[in-house]
Amino acid sequence: MLFRSLRFTLPPVILTMKLKFLLAALLAGLAFTSSAAAPKPLRVLLFAGGCCHDYAVQHLILKEGLEARAHVEVDAIHSFDRSTKVTFASYEKPDWAKGYDVIVHDECSADVKDVAYVNNILAAHRAGIPAVNLHCAMHSYRVGNISQPVVPGSPDALWFDLLGLQSTGHGPQEPIQLTTVAPAHPIMAGLPEWTTGREELYNNVKIFPSATPLMRGKQFLKQKEGPDRAVESVVTWVNEYGPSKTRVFSSTVGHNNDTVADPRYLDLVTRGLLWSCDKLNSTYLKPAPATTTAQQVASASAKAKLLTPPPPAPKADAPAKPVVVAPIDGRPNLAVAGTAKASSEESGKGNFAANAIDGDPETRWCAAGAGSGHTFQVDLGKEQKITGVHINWESKNNAYRYRLEASADGQAWQPLADASKNDQPGATRNDFATTSARHVRLTYLGSSQGGWGSFWEFAVLGEKGAAQPQPAAPAAGQKAKGKQAAKGGDKEPPVLPSVAEVEKMNPVDAAKVEGILKEVKVPAGFDVKVFATPPAVNYPVFVAAAPDGTVYISSDGNGSLGRLPNLGRILRVRDTNGDGAADEVKVFVANVDSPRGLLWDHDRVICLHPPHISAFIDRDGSGHSTEEKILIKNIAFGFKDRPADHTSNGLEIGVDGWIYAAIGDFGFMEAEGTDGRKVQLRGGGVVRFRPDGSGLQLYSRGTRNILEAAVSPLLDIFARDNTNDGGGWDVRFHHHSGFTDHGYPRLFKNFADELIAPLADYGGGAGCGAAWIDEPGIPAEWNNAPFTSDWGRGWIYRHRPTPKGATFTVDQKEFIGVTRPTDLDVDAQSRIYAASWKGATFNWAGMDVGYLVRFAPKDFKPAPLPNFAQASDSELVKLLETPSHRTRLEAQRTLIRRGLKAETTSAVTALASEKTKPLASRVAAVFALKQALGEKSHDALVKLTADATIAPWALRALTDREDQLANVPVQPALAALASADERTRREAVIALARWHGLTGVWADNDTPRGQQVTHTDSLVAHATTLVPLLADRDAVIAHTAMQVLRQFRALDPLFAAVDRTDSPTLRDGALAVLRGIHTTPAVDGLLARLAKETDFARRQGLLTALCRLHFKEGEWKGTSWGTRPDTRGPFFQPEEWSESKKISAALNEAMTKAEAKEAVFLAGEFNRHRMEGGASLDKLLALAQKDTSVEPVLVQQLARVQTVPSSALSMLARNAKAETTDPATRAAAINALAKTTLDADTTRALLTGVAALRKSKADDATRDAAIEAFLNSTFVEKQLATLTAEAAKTAGDASLWADAALLRIQDRLKDKQKAKGELSAAFDAGWGDAKRRAQLIEASMAANKKTLAPKILAAVSDADKTVATAAKKAVDRLKLETGPATGPLIGTLKVDDVLAAVMTTKGTVERGQAIYAQLGCANCHTISPNEPQRGPILSQVATIYKRRELAESILLPSKSIAQGFAANRFILKDDTEIEGFVTLEAADKIVARLVTAQEVVIKPSDIVKRQKLEKSLMPEGLAAGISVTDLASLVDYLESLAHGGK
Repeated sequence: MLFRSLRFTLPPVILTMKLKFLLAALLAGLAFTSSAAAPKPLRVLLFAGGCCHDYAVQHLILKEGLEARAHVEVDAIHSFDRSTKVTFASYEKPDWAKGYDVIVHDECSADVKDVAYVNNILAAHRAGIPAVNLHCAMHSYRVGNISQPVVPGSPDALWFDLLGLQSTGHGPQEPIQLTTVAPAHPIMAGLPEWTTGREELYNNVKIFPSATPLMRGKQFLKQKEGPDRAVESVVTWVNEYGPSKTRVFSSTVGHNNDTVADPRYLDLVTRGLLWSCDKLNSTYLKPAPATTTAQQVASASAKAKLLTPPPPAPKADAPAKPVVVAPIDGRPNLAVAGTAKASSEESGKGNFAANAIDGDPETRWCAAGAGSGHTFQVDLGKEQKITGVHINWESKNNAYRYRLEASADGQAWQPLADASKNDQPGATRNDFATTSARHVRLTYLGSSQGGWGSFWEFAVLGEKGAAQPQPAAPAAGQKAKGKQAAKGGDKEPPVLPSVAEVEKMNPVDAAKVEGILKEVKVPAGFDVKVFATPPAVNYPVFVAAAPDGTVYISSDGNGSLGRLPNLGRILRVRDTNGDGAADEVKVFVANVDSPRGLLWDHDRVICLHPPHISAFIDRDGSGHSTEEKILIKNIAFGFKDRPADHTSNGLEIGVDGWIYAAIGDFGFMEAEGTDGRKVQLRGGGVVRFRPDGSGLQLYSRGTRNILEAAVSPLLDIFARDNTNDGGGWDVRFHHHSGFTDHGYPRLFKNFADELIAPLADYGGGAGCGAAWIDEPGIPAEWNNAPFTSDWGRGWIYRHRPTPKGATFTVDQKEFIGVTRPTDLDVDAQSRIYAASWKGATFNWAGMDVGYLVRFAPKDFKPAPLPNFAQASDSELVKLLETPSHRTRLEAQRTLIRRGLKAETTSAVTALASEKTKPLASRVAAVFALKQALGEKSHDALVKLTADATIAPWALRALTDREDQLANVPVQPALAALASADERTRREAVIALARWHGLTGVWADNDTPRGQQVTHTDSLVAHATTLVPLLADRDAVIAHTAMQVLRQFRALDPLFAAVDRTDSPTLRDGALAVLRGIHTTPAVDGLLARLAKETDFARRQGLLTALCRLHFKEGEWKGTSWGTRPDTRGPFFQPEEWSESKKISAALNEAMTKAEAKEAVFLAGEFNRHRMEGGASLDKLLALAQKDTSVEPVLVQQLARVQTVPSSALSMLARNAKAETTDPATRAAAINALAKTTLDADTTRALLTGVAALRKSKADDATRDAAIEAFLNSTFVEKQLATLTAEAAKTAGDASLWADAALLRIQDRLKDKQKAKGELSAAFDAGWGDAKRRAQLIEASMAANKKTLAPKILAAVSDADKTVATAAKKAVDRLKLETGPATGPLIGTLKVDDVLAAVMTTKGTVERGQAIYAQLGCANCHTISPNEPQRGPILSQVATIYKRRELAESILLPSKSIAQGFAANRFILKDDTEIEGFVTLEAADKIVARLVTAQEVVIKPSDIVKRQKLEKSLMPEGLAAGISVTDLASLVDYLESLAHGGK
């Protein structure tokens, strides 16, 4: 057993490592004891260790926190034993507590039940030594029967007598609201009530008479249905114990580090400890320190890392002890010879599914989280007779509820036992009549105490007297491997080389250099060097270069989809001999999951590693970080929620001193900075914060999956986005200027006038890292520009922004070609470093992945790099004028760290003011003043606002810090609103917003979070000044003004603009603002004007605003919207609010009274805003009877409703078949008819309409969607007689489409053999007529069905020329197989051999297209964005995957699943299981596409469990029956699609 006593047993190696720390502590102690007036400190002995908690960190937090708050000296004994059986040698000594004033019990020893051992602990307390009991100490030493309330003083109450309260379990981790119930008690004096983060609420079985409750806790537990359930317990109390009435303080709070480190918790424990010693007075109580929770955790975590010994080496070749399993009640336990799997596993603690059937009562399975819906399943290997299931659950005091089922094939399940109402704690026995089954499944439904699903053994019993099988004994060291295999594979989890091993490696593998250089493309004027390669340097996600060329690399073996721990690290790589290649590698941070964006700053690297952003500090420059400080916590989701795809990513710092973080569209629930500022972002965008973690702000929103933002020397910010897989959002290039909404996913489809348009749309690709490069050695063609990496296209691009008003136009030019580029950076000597992800896709793929290349301008000799630390202030100011952005930035930051002296301040101010100096240098000087001097810089900055050449940046600097606004004058911003310069006007709008306390764009348009408008006395006046900019000629300024005014919520100036008649543009802008203000006065003002307004043109804006205000964005509770969110807008999760009924009533009344023109407009707005307008439909139906001009909008609305009224059928039929109907209306009429009950006449009209639509010039997507709706309609299917009769007429296109519908219907009648046979007979009968043969062949092409393939192939030589011509056309169109594959079949060859052959074999595109059809690829793929979306769009697949990767993805479809196309398993409330990939995710529905190509709609409220599968829906072996030439042809076809091939 491993122990650590911080007082007595610190190992020598630790003493060496901590010499400075201990010496400082010793000197501090000597200084303290030299004071004669100081009392002797209380001596505290703290025990910590055991199961389920981070005691390695928490005992240090407690020690440091107590000693900082009280005059105490804490000795801590920490055990590294993580079991529930942890014991301490000290407790076994008779006088173990001698010399101590109080004992803190923070151990988790639930299964230590030695009565003598426990009594020896209690003897000290019975003798009068006070006790403090924390969290799991309440569940320790469970001697006797504790499942029922115990009697005080009885043997069962041994430990509970000390506590004064009996607790037997706890619920899931949710926040706890803490309220004081004894405010007069001395402990509680001055302590606040508060709400914790995620914590466990312990139950109260019994509160003893000797105990006094101090605080109660309340949790709200989520339920499957209905409101959250509130649970309450006493969480903090005091007790008097034993004959000495020993004082005891206890609290069950304190599971997680953030709670233990919370100053409020430490204050509570400190006061409780001093009270227990009767020393709660000013002599022993110190003033509370200013240390924050994050600082306390970071400090303790860093020390814990140093103090934690390495794990013991495994014992070599020790044979595992065999487990012998005996029958139960004479019946064999069949499970031990089977295999187990579970929907989730607590893998971090080794609690795998296989543990529950290994016959070992000391290993268990545990689900990976609380709540119901987890499943556990055993495969017995073959179908057998079973008679019972016995389960040994983890806790003997918890009543577990579950359901058992059996299956012969793992697909169809029959109930075995229902224990959903079980109230008996501990082990369960379910016996039943003999049943034949191979698979047994348990679904966990919860427990009486809220525990996780967990059991030691799961026994499936056979028939009495049958032989007992035995589990195979694992070989030495193989038990862990067996557990891993139970997770779904036989591979060991990957293990990275040790720090020592990596640092001995050569950073460049010489054998790889030549191959890498051959594939790299570089423009003229640059030399290229391979800078680093695997195995020393691999999986480079982001890179950060220091000015001197030291490169830091975030290396993540998980890619974006893996979730294995311990695969992330940060490397430091250097070229010390100047040959251009790295020759030294250091492991800067040895273990950090999902390292993403990196930023070098002086002595630290700031890294975004979901879920946090940390500063990893290396104070001595050794290349090893020895300290971590969390700057921003929870700015992304961690592994427990999702892998690191679409997560928070890159970091860049600007000359303004802000760090800008690029956030993917999965967003974050509640990021928190070091100053307590909290921000939520549902979606993607840019956030910013100060280098110390303060000032967290939402800078922009509405992007999809940007990975990094390039920040220019002038503080313009650009980012390359990613596509949404064919949903209309391609690779967009954004300009972020602050207070901007870029529109994803809510606005870009139907509300594009409310977003900031992208500077460019580049089509397909996969944007990654970015950098702004402005260095003197870079040729002018490439310099002073943002660069972005595109992983899919294999290029790093240079973009050239050209100012255009408040924004830019931009171009794109290929710069550097590398395989899978992920990021780039530049040093201060003009050397560019680019990272490649070669060899991997989205997950771990072995050690040989990626590389780094360095590009240096030819014949450029950089000036010697300054020694910034030793340079004088005047030299640093001069460096601000250099043409190197990296040099300017480092000089500026060095000056700021030093602080500006008077002489230096004058020099920097002069530089900022000098118009002849480079603008980038002046901007750096402006922000040097602001950052170094704070409020003392304001006089100089105000003067600079009068200089038009620097005014935008001076305005920005003036209001850049919300904590420095007190004396900032507002007049410069107000004056600048009238500037002729667009950039100045834009910055003036933002400056005015910040002057009023606004920190950025809102997470939801009218849902402020963590900010409050200030200077309210002048708000209306300033809003009045700002309103005219809503009509600004520059769209960015108008947009920014709209965003700010929505937050001002000053209604009078807005309504004044609405009431104007001389400026329609201004009025529209004011109404756009009002659309984002969900307040009663805003609604009432709009309704009042609507009631008075009679002009239709002016009423439109009022109606639109009210439609928008009908819903608000619903509260986000952390659910992901997936990679295909609902893009209809304007809200992703529309919910009604207090004014919705009022608005609905007014709009329906307006519809009732509306003339046709207004009714049509309002109906369109109802459709656009997703409102159910009952009056709208009725009104339009009535109007349509008098005015046929209403019919087009009515048809569109009927196409959207769930139920089509029968009164509309004749009108729909008329619009479907009329020759004069426009294609969009005809398509809508077909869609509406396809979802309602038909008669013979409407069916014939539908056939005519489909025929006409097919020949029209309708939009491809609209046309195809309507025809598919007809062909797949179950209502059309019920008109078999009409279809058969119409088809038999062979009377033109309508008859042809009747046959097409019949072919589709026959294909769907898979299990209805009689009906299917009747249709086959009808086709056979019709085939005898040449005209019908030709029609059936044409119908086969229209329906895209090969049902008649043998007949069509035979008809190629038909005597009738029309039939033969049609047959030849169909053979080509349907890609009918006319001959067997040539050469050996792929299924007979090795995968590596096939891949090698495909690289050298050339097929034909035409043959590939036929194979595409033959394999049924179209069931799950589309080849054009205009097709109705099914699965991955293949039109650009060859721009993302190279030839070998394309072939490999066909042969091994589950090896690397493209983001967005991982299959999901849904388990519904009715036990239905659905597997498919999500094609649409909205708040009210999820659409999943099955492997059968069917789409199903799932209500989120029906989902019990959702799980991302590790396998592709594309079946393994799909290509086994084709030849290598066929596969090569298929790849040729896929490659042709990228070039417009069909």
